[in-house]
Amino acid sequence: MIPMNPIINLVGAGVGSTTETVSLNAKGVMVLVNIPTAATGTSPTLQVNINGVVDDGSGTTFLLLASAALPAGTTGVTTLTVFPGAATTANLSANSVITSTLSITATVGGTTPAVTATISVQGI
Repeated sequence: MIPMNPIINLVGAGVGSTTETVSLNAKGVMVLVNIPTAATGTSPTLQVNINGVVDDGSGTTFLLLASAALPAGTTGVTTLTVFPGAATTANLSANSVITSTLSITATVGGTTPAVTATISVQGI
């Protein structure tokens, strides 16, 4: 089993975004989105974006992979992968190298949602 490093913990999160930056010495990344309990509210969703960070000090980011709006009203684990040579699957995996610094953003949507989830990152 690959050890995963939790970087975002959402506990009863409402509408909004949370972003964390992580540095990796790797060619690719695996991001696990774990929704252990069903969210409440009307049509609660969770979308996770994996962004590369430009290494010029500007803080500029660019999208590597965006998950689909995960139905946070159900439980389960979704794996997102960005790696050179990976099979490209819409909203789940991308065939690309990564930058040494990544920005991971979790966005909660819906009407009065309360979302609990853990987002973990591992270089591959």
